[in-house]
Amino acid sequence: MPPRIAEPVSVSEVPLAEVRVPACPSFGIVVPSVPSSVQVVRRVVRAWTRCHCRMPSDQADIVLVVMSELCTNAVLHGSRDAFDVRGWVSAAGELRFEVDDRTPSVPPAPGSPGADAESGRGLLLVDALVRELGGSVGVQRRRRTRLVRAASARGPAVTATAQRWTRPVPAWTPPLDSGALHDLLERVRNWQPFDGGALLDDIAAALDDVPPAEGDTAPLAQRLRGHLARLVTIAVASEADQDTTAAQLALQARTLQTEPSPGERRAATVHLRRLGWIANELHDRLTALRCLKEAA
Repeated sequence: MPPRIAEPVSVSEVPLAEVRVPACPSFGIVVPSVPSSVQVVRRVVRAWTRCHCRMPSDQADIVLVVMSELCTNAVLHGSRDAFDVRGWVSAAGELRFEVDDRTPSVPPAPGSPGADAESGRGLLLVDALVRELGGSVGVQRRRRTRLVRAASARGPAVTATAQRWTRPVPAWTPPLDSGALHDLLERVRNWQPFDGGALLDDIAAALDDVPPAEGDTAPLAQRLRGHLARLVTIAVASEADQDTTAAQLALQARTLQTEPSPGERRAATVHLRRLGWIANELHDRLTALRCLKEAA
């Protein structure tokens, strides 16, 4: 049996006369005659029927199947490189859709494919789904060479009041007050990403046989405290503290962070080496646990 040629098709669904909703805007798109365009049309129609027209989900799903069949027919049998899709609400309060593949031909009609046929059931499916919504199918002529396949749904079985958005929406309240939000904003502003290379450089300077100059000791200790804070955060976020060794190192790091640097030169150098050692051990452990990438 020769393939049927897709024609401009208009499908009217679901009377909206009983639904008091704001005026529904129409839409019109032109899409390429390629298979991927069917999914594009489905997304547009789903958004339009559900968000703008407030159509119940079960009826909207039927419309999506109908539109998929019509668009697939336009892609397979149309002779142009694009086709048009429109949707609007008629004066009678019906949702109407039109798929126009810009190909003049004889009007298509549902066939009677055999049990083993692999195609030819698209229009049969469209007819059945439209009738399921209480509609009917017919053909009308437009501009001599253009034919529009139309279906209208006026039956009482189709309603659009089943899933109105009537539940009140509670006002949103922020989880933090203004002071806590300000503190959080300052933390975000002062946040610095983890720099493994800078960490290893500071560890090497702290553990070097030659201690840093007296004026460099305090800044280096402050940087190591920042490195330890980030390493502890990484350990907690990645649940590395479930590891016994990592948990012990993280505890030591927290304790060492809070200790002030001694004023005496020798004691300050010892404290600096302790910071460097614990930072090195915790970094290596997190690397072994695959919480950090190994530095090159």
